[in-house]
Amino acid sequence: MRTLYLFVVFSLMLFLTGCGERETIKPSGKVFKIGVIGPLSGDSASIGRKALEGLQAAYAIHPLTAIGDRIELIVKDDESSPKKVAEVFLGLLAEEKLDALITLSTSDGVMNMTKVINAQKLPVIVALASHESITTGSPYISRVCMSNAQQSRVAAYFIHDELFLEKTAIFYNAETAYSNSLAYSFQEAYKKIGGEIIAEMTSGLSTKALRPILRGLKTEGVEVLYTSVKGKRSVDLLRLRQELDWDVVIIGSDGMLGSLKEYGLKGARSVEGLFVTENYADDSVATIEEVLLERYAKKNDILLNTHSKLAYESYLLLLEALAQCSSGCKSDELNSRLRDHEVFRGLNDRISVIEGEVQRPIFINHVHNAKMFMHLKVY
Repeated sequence: MRTLYLFVVFSLMLFLTGCGERETIKPSGKVFKIGVIGPLSGDSASIGRKALEGLQAAYAIHPLTAIGDRIELIVKDDESSPKKVAEVFLGLLAEEKLDALITLSTSDGVMNMTKVINAQKLPVIVALASHESITTGSPYISRVCMSNAQQSRVAAYFIHDELFLEKTAIFYNAETAYSNSLAYSFQEAYKKIGGEIIAEMTSGLSTKALRPILRGLKTEGVEVLYTSVKGKRSVDLLRLRQELDWDVVIIGSDGMLGSLKEYGLKGARSVEGLFVTENYADDSVATIEEVLLERYAKKNDILLNTHSKLAYESYLLLLEALAQCSSGCKSDELNSRLRDHEVFRGLNDRISVIEGEVQRPIFINHVHNAKMFMHLKVY
């Protein structure tokens, strides 16, 4: 173990001092046009913009594939409107002859464009949309983030078998497919192993209405709040917990900490002790790819989060699939390379894609001083 650790440290030192620089790639002259659609304005703009920063970082660091082909990114805003995503996609297809698409849209948005994807037979990489039906609903979609079914099941077993807690309440957004799916999958898994759901609350409740409900749950002895809500309402939930001086365990879904920061929860005290299911942990051993990303972020004075990293890894998957294609890389071959990719190196771990669904470790992270530290890692 010590030898491996020293080898990793030495390799990073060589890289950072320039002694381990990669061989210069000679441009082939071939260009692949990749569409990018995401929420760059509207309610989900903070998520989309952070994801786009990660994608732009990947493009800046790796403008060419391993065989010298150049990538051209063509970015369009879906305005945080799931109903507009298909329209934006059709408009992009009318303007450009695309080789593939990377979508930063929400689960609702991706589900609304599935018919167009299937009709066009265009390879699509989903960076953030985690609803489980997305990859089963299209043979042209490949996902990089963990699915709702995967992460909610891990959360249920963690609460029951690791924390030994059984009285739980759920806080979810009834208006989004993402949040509904997580709440349903969690409830199903948790009840199956003997857990008890005491109450279900929707984010449509006002703060005034939510306060007495939470006070009653505290009196009733609820031990855990599982939440699939992001944005302002998740901020309100944590502030109410603090106001009520309630030591209930809160477990949130992927991207929650980044969302809390984006929506104004600046103090570390409110998020202290929070658990989240995640694709990454802040204290993971740095890979060379992660060092590259961190150096880029520091140089450009940007703060990257989970959404940024997932978009970055979407680009890495695309690069590897393109490099493995035969000459010309036709659409059906590229799609096959994306949907069944044995292994590629992500920012923290090796990742596989099988029939469009990602196989990657899932982290249960514990939040301390507004950073995520690995509590458990599930393969």
